[in-house]
Amino acid sequence: MRRRLFTFAAALSLLLCVAAIALWVRSYTGSDSVSRRWMTAADSHHIEHRGQQIQWTLGQVRFLIQNDTAFFPGQMTPDSANPHWSYFRYGAGHDGWEAPPPENMWNRLGFAAWETGWSSSFFDSHDYVWAAPAWLLTVILAVLPAAWGWHAYRQRRRKQTGRCIACGYDLRASPDRCPECGNVVGVGRAATA
Repeated sequence: MRRRLFTFAAALSLLLCVAAIALWVRSYTGSDSVSRRWMTAADSHHIEHRGQQIQWTLGQVRFLIQNDTAFFPGQMTPDSANPHWSYFRYGAGHDGWEAPPPENMWNRLGFAAWETGWSSSFFDSHDYVWAAPAWLLTVILAVLPAAWGWHAYRQRRRKQTGRCIACGYDLRASPDRCPECGNVVGVGRAATA
């Protein structure tokens, strides 16, 4: 059961790793964004929203918390307070495309945090942004598939050299059962050297 769960987790992680690599490559020609947004207040003068967003932009994965206010009459209904999910692809050079200039080594590696926003007579926006390099997410997601691949390679190598696939004990003297760990080797499964 644990082995199947590990194989499933490794396969899922590999799929997510491939998606992260695709989003990383696409991030240099535009921004892919997944957001969750909901209304927090509304009256006869304004409507307030709060949102959370994940964005792949210029080789970074950015996490945003957004607060905005639109100054026009609004009405709050029970449904408007429920979060709404959306996906959007922004073109290159959009508002918020560029990160602030790097100030230290961590910024040059792709790690950063900043606040941004703008204000006008009809709309106010304030965003908190945390960024991490897209390569970091790719490396993290590649750990489980790499561990699974190494484990499979090691088992195959042990099998080819006549060793127990569980513990690596030399099975040339006892090809049916490992005397070290008790693993039962099927007839003809252990290679003789």
